[in-house]
Amino acid sequence: MKPYFLLIALFLTIINTATAQTKIKPIINHVAITVSNLPATVRFYTDILGIDTIANPFNDGKHVWLGIGTNAALHIIDQTLLPAGAPSKMTYSKGNHLCFSVASVDAIMTLLKKNAISWEDYPGKKGSFNLRPDGVKQIWFQDPEGNCNTGALFCFSKRRFIQINPIFHRNFARQFSN
Repeated sequence: MKPYFLLIALFLTIINTATAQTKIKPIINHVAITVSNLPATVRFYTDILGIDTIANPFNDGKHVWLGIGTNAALHIIDQTLLPAGAPSKMTYSKGNHLCFSVASVDAIMTLLKKNAISWEDYPGKKGSFNLRPDGVKQIWFQDPEGNCNTGALFCFSKRRFIQINPIFHRNFARQFSN
């Protein structure tokens, strides 16, 4: 009986290993934005929003990496590094955004107001917020590079969901709290 048990266990292990090796499940690593004023943009993220810098694999003064969640980063790149002929300005819309979850959208609005940074709701009403159909409160604002330049458009939501894929803001979210 023991040899059969070992044979079955070995067979199941081989099948499980083979199955695990064929599944490809991408996870977010980083989101990159290109900016014309690296120091000002980094100050915005670190000093105003409180996002921490993380290890920088380049260490050349032209890249900054910020930790934006478990195993995810925001890679800020000086636009002088763009290849010749590459557009230095990108057009962003609310459909192409980076969404951060926070404990209090009201606290973020107070922080933005204190720093003279305007925000709006999804339809575009200045100084307002919107509620998604699932009840999550959102505001939208820009980094120092501006909406239609090289900066991304940001959405801050009450910490109800953790975005698994923050750049596309798809329904890859898991329940976090009420």
